[in-house]
This record gives sequence, C-alpha cells and structure tokens, in this order.
Amino acid sequence: MKQKPSSSQTLITKFALLIIIMLILTLYFWGHNVGQSALNLANGFATVFRAALNSLTVAVLLTVAGGIGRRIFGRDRSSPYDLMLAETIAVEVGLGLGIISIATVLLGMMGVYNIILWIVLIAIGLLNLAKTFRWLIDFFSVIRRAFNVETGWQRFIVTFASGLLIAAFLIALAPPVAWDAMIYHLEGAHRYVQMGQITVQSDNFFLGFPQGVEVLYGLLIIPFQSDSAPALLHFMFGLFGLMAIGGLTCRYSDANTAYTSILLLLSSFSIWLLFGWAYVDLAMLCYGALTLITITQWGKEKSTRWLILSAVIAGFALGVKFTGASLIIAVAVFILIRQPKQVIRNGLIFGLSVFVAFLPWMIKGFWLYDNPVYPYIFGGLNWDTLRAANFGSSGNGLLSGNLWWNLPILPFAATIFGVDGVSPYSFTTGVWLLTLPFALIVGWKALDDESRSLASDLLPLALVMLVFWIFLAASSGIGAQPRLMMVGMPVAAILGAIGLHSIARLP
Repeated sequence: MKQKPSSSQTLITKFALLIIIMLILTLYFWGHNVGQSALNLANGFATVFRAALNSLTVAVLLTVAGGIGRRIFGRDRSSPYDLMLAETIAVEVGLGLGIISIATVLLGMMGVYNIILWIVLIAIGLLNLAKTFRWLIDFFSVIRRAFNVETGWQRFIVTFASGLLIAAFLIALAPPVAWDAMIYHLEGAHRYVQMGQITVQSDNFFLGFPQGVEVLYGLLIIPFQSDSAPALLHFMFGLFGLMAIGGLTCRYSDANTAYTSILLLLSSFSIWLLFGWAYVDLAMLCYGALTLITITQWGKEKSTRWLILSAVIAGFALGVKFTGASLIIAVAVFILIRQPKQVIRNGLIFGLSVFVAFLPWMIKGFWLYDNPVYPYIFGGLNWDTLRAANFGSSGNGLLSGNLWWNLPILPFAATIFGVDGVSPYSFTTGVWLLTLPFALIVGWKALDDESRSLASDLLPLALVMLVFWIFLAASSGIGAQPRLMMVGMPVAAILGAIGLHSIARLP
C-alpha cells in the first residue's frame, strides 16, 4: 500500500515549488530588463549574493536577540495565563533587540561602533547557544503553524497576507529610496559607521532624536557596508508585531478573529508600504503590541514582574520615537484604573522602569545635544524658534484651518480623507482599521467572556491614545498623520477584529 506523505514532507514540497516559481519569475524579469542591451550574469549573481548576505546578517542579529530575550524573559509555566508561542517569540526578540540597541548606543558613544560589536554579539550568541537555538526553532514553528488554517476565511487571509509580505520583502531587499530613510534613518547610521563612533551631527537635527532602531541599522551596515539590510530588520519588526497581535487576539478570542486583526493592518496600504522601507514605525507597532501583552498580563496576575516588563518595553518604544509617550500615558491610566489603592507603589515601579529603559537616550541627548529630550522643552544644539516652527508646523494643526471639524471624528476623517503623501494625513489606512472598533457599540453584548475581558482592558488604552492623537492633530501641522500613532495601531486592529466578529454573533 502506498504510504501517504507526512505533513512536513508536503510543506517542504510546497515551499520548494514556491521557490522554483519565484526563481523563474525573477529570471524572466531580469532577462527582460528594459534598457539592458546584454545580460550580465555576474551582476545578477552578485545581486543575489548581496541579498543573501543581508538576510543572513539580519537573521544572526534577530537570533541572538531572541536568545537574549529568552534568557531574561523565560516562561512561567505555573501561570494560568500562559502566553501563546507567537506572543512569547515576539516578546523575547523585542526584549533582546531593545537591550542590544541600548548597549550599542552606549558603546558607540564611547568610540566602539565597529566590527567589535559583532564579535561581542556573536560571542554572546555562542555562550547562550541553547536558548538562542531553541528560540529559532520556536520561531519557525510559529511560521509553520500560521499556515495550518481551519476555515476558508483563514485561508483567504493567509494567502492575501503571504502575497503582500513576499512583495514587501522583495522591496526591502532593493536599494533604499524612501524619503525619511535617506534623510536621517540611514543617514545617521552611515555617518556613525564611517566615523566608528556615535557623535554629534550639528547639521542634521533629526539625528539628535532617540535612535533605538537607527543604531541597529548601523550595526547591520558594519559587516558588509550594505544599506539594504536595515529595511529587512524593519520588515521583521513588522512581522513580530503581527505575531504578537495575532497571538494575543487568538488567546482571548479565536483564530478567525486573530487572522482578521492581521488582515486589518496589512490591508492598510501605507502600513504595507512600511514593510519595505528602512523606517522605524513598524518597531513602534511591535513595541506597542508587546506592551499590550505584558500590561494585560499584569492586569490578570498583578505581578510586579509583568509591570516592570511592560514599562521596559514601553520605554523601548519611547527610545524609538517620542510619540511613544502616548503609550506610556495610556498604560499609566490603565494601572490607575486596575489598582487605584496601590497607585503610588505601582506608579513608582512603572515610572522608574520606563526611566531606566529610556535613560541611555537621555544621556545621548544631553551629552551630544545639550538636552536630554532634544529638541523639546529645553531646545539644544542649533535649535531655534524658526527650526522648531518648520519642523513641527506648530500652530498649523487642524484647529488653525477649516478642518477643525475633523477632530471629533478623527478616526473616520483620517480613514476617509487620508491619502498617502497628501496633507494633513499623508497616510492611507484602509477602510476598516480605525473604524471597525466602533462596531463594539453594537456587538458588545454578543461577546464571550474572554473577548469582553480583552476588549475591556484595551478600551481605556485606546481612549487615552485617541485623546493624545486629537491633541497632537489639533496643535501640530504633522500631528494628524496616523503614522505618528503606529504605537496605537495594535489596539485598533485587535478591537476592530473583535468588533467585526461580535457582529457575527448577534442573533
């Protein structure tokens, strides 16, 4: 009797077929390159080789970071609220990347921003080999499980998401062209690598901001001097953010709702674009999702460990972009609501932990730019009122023009009128990402207990971050852009997915 192939053999066969199809497509378009008079096989192989080197560099960084995160985070199997594997993987690598970023900026300011960093990084990976290897195995396990779909809805989303992510990955492999990447995200990394040190850059004030992701970009450039590797890291930040969001949603709801939360994010055109660019916004999305996992865990267990962990991750988000302050304020309000009688104790623990996580960036700001939160509040190096007005378009927010009526309906206004590259929103969110959460008004009573529990935790966070966004949009010319609030997109995606499926449960 003929033996039926195992599921792993079937998966390998499908993957091999996909690789062959992609190879044929690549060779076809390479051979039909308009304007190329003769095929240059050497250049073609060189391009593929560089892409492989970039992918390998990012893979090593992520694997070592995952091992570091697993060493610190571990897993509390005695907890009745165990995380799903996708959540664990994402939390561990997020922790590891945040720690590597902090170590890199501190060493970089001391003149160690060269190949020595990679020697130290690889040594740490080898010393922590067991946990590093186990993290890598679990990562591939999560990817494999994502394709084990049970319904047609899940199959549609997996197919749709896979196509978009493969396309974005190919864009990430290409040379960078995105504006912010060229102006400062990669520019700063290149300068630091060339100098072998993180130093003051008086001509480009963007480089005075916290650079929790940019210093990692420089780290990736060091080995092979490639400026394409950073976009791959940004892609992976987005992927880990999707893992975290899907895992958290699935744990409280079901697989259909979890896949829907991912669909809501990827069906937003501007978010998909970010997967191919060396920006920092997907890191904000990732850290926002990881903070949701850890603070909701604290809400269930009231464990100091989870409180400190959520604060550290929120501090990492602030170290990527100052708009991470919205997340910190929202979590602080959540802590107050959940344990009002211990607000002083919890506030001190949370605040001190955020401060420690953000301290290296304050040191960098004070040491190099004369302001720990450069350029805000205290000004600093080469900062004046004219530059401040030009940068933030202060006073040119929605309140100053004839768009004041957008403020009370900001999620809907940003959805309807938001077009990538067109002011004031400069972002295409897709139809449902910011609007579906309001479906909970109708479907709240139809929710099961677990879904209602998660929604109850997330709604105060959503409300605080929405108020923060409204204030930003009202007072600043660039504040209306949803991209500045990427740290809050996980909340919108999860509440939107729960809202959609709550309607399906109505009689």
